[in-house]
Amino acid sequence: MLHILSLVKRSLSFKKYTIEKVLLMEEKKGKVILIVDDEDQIKEIIKTSLDLLGYRTACADDGVQALEEFKKQKFDLVISDIRMPNMNGLALLKAIKLYSPSTPMIMMSGYVLSPEQKDSLSSQADAYLTKPFSLHSLIKTVQNQLLETSASE
Repeated sequence: MLHILSLVKRSLSFKKYTIEKVLLMEEKKGKVILIVDDEDQIKEIIKTSLDLLGYRTACADDGVQALEEFKKQKFDLVISDIRMPNMNGLALLKAIKLYSPSTPMIMMSGYVLSPEQKDSLSSQADAYLTKPFSLHSLIKTVQNQLLETSASE
C-alpha cells in the first residue's frame, strides 16, 4: 500500500499541476465517487489518487456490489471497469442510468470491445478510458465529467 501511495504521489507531482493546486479547487469538496473494478490494485491506485485530490471515494468489486452501494448513498460520479464477474460494467451502466440518468459514468477496459459494446458505450457512457491509462488522463476525465454535471444543474 505504501508503495502504491508513493507511486501515485510521484506521478501526480510530475504533471502540470501539483496536489496543492488541485486541493485549492473548491468544487471538489464533497464530491463522492464510486470506483468499480475486480482488480484490487487498479481500484486502489484510482482510489488513492482521487483521495489525495480531495474527493471522497467508495469501492466495489463488481456490478452487483456497486449497485448495492449506489442505492445506499448518492454518488456524483461512477468509474467502472467493463469486464467483471457477477455483473459486468455494461449491465451496471444500464442499471445506474435507469436508476439515476444524470449520474455521469466513466467506463474503462483493457480489452478490445465488440461493435455492440461500443454502441452501448457511446449511447450511455459519459466517457471511456482504455487501460492502461495515465493518472493525468483519469483526473482530467473525472474533472470534465464533474464540471459538465455541475454546469447542467
